[in-house]
Amino acid sequence: MIPVAYVRTSEGGYTREGYTGRILIDLKGSTGEHPVNNMGPKKKGGKKKEAKAPAAKVEAPQVIVLPSFESQLKTSTLLNTVGSGDTKVLTRLVAHYNYSDTLLKTDMNGTTMLMLAAKNGDVAGVERLLSMQSAQATNIDAREITQIGGYSALHHACLHYHTRVVEVLVMCGANPDIQAQSALGETPLQLCCKRGEEALACAKVLLANGAKPGAVDKFANSASFWANSNGNSFMVKELGLPQKATSPEQLMALVMSRIPNFSMPSAGGKKKKKAAGKGKKK
Repeated sequence: MIPVAYVRTSEGGYTREGYTGRILIDLKGSTGEHPVNNMGPKKKGGKKKEAKAPAAKVEAPQVIVLPSFESQLKTSTLLNTVGSGDTKVLTRLVAHYNYSDTLLKTDMNGTTMLMLAAKNGDVAGVERLLSMQSAQATNIDAREITQIGGYSALHHACLHYHTRVVEVLVMCGANPDIQAQSALGETPLQLCCKRGEEALACAKVLLANGAKPGAVDKFANSASFWANSNGNSFMVKELGLPQKATSPEQLMALVMSRIPNFSMPSAGGKKKKKAAGKGKKK
């Protein structure tokens, strides 16, 4: 097909010329219709336009509400204040600058003000933070995200041998058998048995305030197991921990309890009946 060009004239029509460097238009477009709209009426009997498919529904984008800059600034300020151990500034921020709504906020790792004070061994800070909380609004048993250990304030106090902080936390209602939010799920007592002699006093405080000596982690390992595994066998006798190890049946029951709707198959299945007429010929 010879390329041609349509040039608009002064009368409003079009004239056909050869190639002059202008835009080339095929006499028949890709759809079989004339490429120029103003070239006269369309002939009847031409190809019908294909019906367009209905447009796919576009789902509305998910709206993520980000915390305001003011909220982030207040949380950061309060975390830094607690980290510095300045209880006077902490009290002033809460009492006079409306920081009471920030007491239960966390950073991106789930770390609370209480965890930070417990980790630093700041007894006065822990007591002040707990006195500002109420029974209905408290985060004493809150845990960090799994990626950094999933520990609570009580875990952190035991890890750093802060016996007095452990006493304050358990007396204010902290769960002495709380499991870490991790794959292992250690209790504070098990952490003490891993740490050894330096954490012996913390372990005694836990047991005196209701910690179960035979509590197990997610793999059915008890505190005595971790004491023996880490060369701290003396703690088993010193703390009066049970020596009996977890049986395979107990471990299996514990693991299976995490699988929803699981049931062990019966040992003896029904025997299949032989089909009639398929016996040996006499």
